Amino acid sequence: MALKLGYSLKHCANIAYCHAIIDGDETTKKNYIDFLQLYNTEFYTRISSKAQYTLHIDKFNKPLLLPLSEDVTALHNHLKKEVAAIMASQEPNYQDLAEAVLAQVILFNRKRSGEAQRMKLEHFKNAVKKSITPPDKEILNSLTKFEAALCTSVLRVEIRGKRGRKVPVLLTEDMQKGVHMLIKLRKNPEVQPKRDYLFARPLDAKTPFYGNVAIRKHTMLCGAKQPELMTSTGLRKQLGTMCQVLALSEQQQDILANFMGHDLQVHREFYRLPESYFEVAKVTKILHAINEGRISEFKGKDYDSIIINNDEKVEFEEDDTDEEIEDEEAKNDQASNENKSM
Repeated sequence: MALKLGYSLKHCANIAYCHAIIDGDETTKKNYIDFLQLYNTEFYTRISSKAQYTLHIDKFNKPLLLPLSEDVTALHNHLKKEVAAIMASQEPNYQDLAEAVLAQVILFNRKRSGEAQRMKLEHFKNAVKKSITPPDKEILNSLTKFEAALCTSVLRVEIRGKRGRKVPVLLTEDMQKGVHMLIKLRKNPEVQPKRDYLFARPLDAKTPFYGNVAIRKHTMLCGAKQPELMTSTGLRKQLGTMCQVLALSEQQQDILANFMGHDLQVHREFYRLPESYFEVAKVTKILHAINEGRISEFKGKDYDSIIINNDEKVEFEEDDTDEEIEDEEAKNDQASNENKSM
């Protein structure tokens, strides 16, 4: 609050200063010049620095909790059944279908709820037109069969993201069916939204359905154990953190960061959180190796090559090449022993 009040106070002073210039009021203009000078020199030391320190301490001691994988799976299965049930009914409810499909899009793509809810109908139609053109054969040949199948079945929609960035949204075949049903239901006289949002509210409503409300609603319905963690921000941080298991290269991380709508630096600093379990599991093995005085024996080894037994003794997984050499040496020793016995 202190920082926001300070920014608003300076903004108001600048506005008043501009009006003083327009009115030609030299006295008022001088007063505001003096005030802004005092603000620029005193506000940081008296208020801003202390407020920043308080925010830093609060964030430092705040536990970093991520959504549970079982809750994500439960929500995914619930939304899939919910959309199928609504579409199978004789009179599908527009609002229920819109909220369910919107929650599906946010969950699958890990998008910011505000970005997904403001997706335009025009964006979807343009993506459908582009999908008619088949992908280049050279590109398909460089992919696996499964990846090539995804390129032909998943629809890529480009929307406007944060700070005007072009952000992709991927729609599976089930989501595409739900969106087509939504477009069909828009023609209903009781719906007929005047806004061009894909998830627009009926009639004269100015805003679309809210993504955070849709996620919260279905999280409670699916029986999640920790529904308070199932937010769009939490899901995005879970994606960035869990992808550390894959050991992605920098180029692959850049692809993921672009898909999430930010650069690689932001991805590493805010979304790829330092998971405590990774630190305990990986770093502790190195510490044991150093304390046992064996770290120099394993130059060039990675974390996964280190094995800790129940007695906390460090063992190291042998490479396949080393095993082949040992087998070959054993065979040679056996052959030489047989020659000696003969």
